[in-house]
Amino acid sequence: VQATSQYGEAAVLIEVGNTAAYGPPPEGFEQILFNIRITAVNQPPSCNFPHPVFASQDAGPMEVPGFAIDLVQGPSSESWQHLVFPITVSSDPPGLFASPPVVDPTGTLLFHAADGRYGRSVLLVTCRDNGGTEFGGVDTRVG
Repeated sequence: VQATSQYGEAAVLIEVGNTAAYGPPPEGFEQILFNIRITAVNQPPSCNFPHPVFASQDAGPMEVPGFAIDLVQGPSSESWQHLVFPITVSSDPPGLFASPPVVDPTGTLLFHAADGRYGRSVLLVTCRDNGGTEFGGVDTRVG
């Protein structure tokens, strides 16, 4: 059984023969040596998006600190990873932003509301690390 977030390599020696004796193998026993490698698998990042954001018509450039909080790349063995926040925007009507919303590495939401426009936007924000998905790793959390 593998411990969580542990990986590495171990050598295993098996002695095969036809007796139940313990100790050094008697003549006729065969020794088989092989390695088992547990490969590191990326664990998902963690973050929270605690509240909705509201902006007034003609609000111009906006900064919303704390939009994404509790930013964690994964377990301590993955602290070298970097988080990014891809965003899919659905607006009704279209064109509500002069510049599209982005979330910076500190979790601050930045956008520029388009002048003279009003409506509703839904942002699908994901939290993604750069650890990849090889061997079943998980690099994304949908917020």
